[in-house]
Amino acid sequence: MNNSRREFLIKLVKERKHLFYALFVIVTGTILYITLSPPDELPKQTLFKFDKLGHFIIFFGWTSLFGVLRIAQSGKKARLISILFSAVLFGLMIELLQHWMPFQRNAEALDMVANVAGSLTALLPIHMLKKKVP
Repeated sequence: MNNSRREFLIKLVKERKHLFYALFVIVTGTILYITLSPPDELPKQTLFKFDKLGHFIIFFGWTSLFGVLRIAQSGKKARLISILFSAVLFGLMIELLQHWMPFQRNAEALDMVANVAGSLTALLPIHMLKKKVP
């Protein structure tokens, strides 16, 4: 991403932060719905035929959006470790809730590994974006 695109993205998020916060809430709610609903109540889908790839993609997206919001809010003061910690905590919360669910949901360590891998991968573009913030 070149400098003008980075600057445009930060400016866009700052100017329309309510829209991006709403998007973040919708994305977070959708993730919670998909991961915590009984499997038989969800539509059959083939998009994430490979479960771990789905976890990776979902957490890459969630962490990216969260990181952009943090950078728009705090600029260079946004800490990558706090972005990663928030993503890991979110993924861990989901896995623990799945473990405690009374229906066919199970916590899986490999799901958590895929979640963390997606979040870690998202830190690279977030870091690049953060470096260009004035």
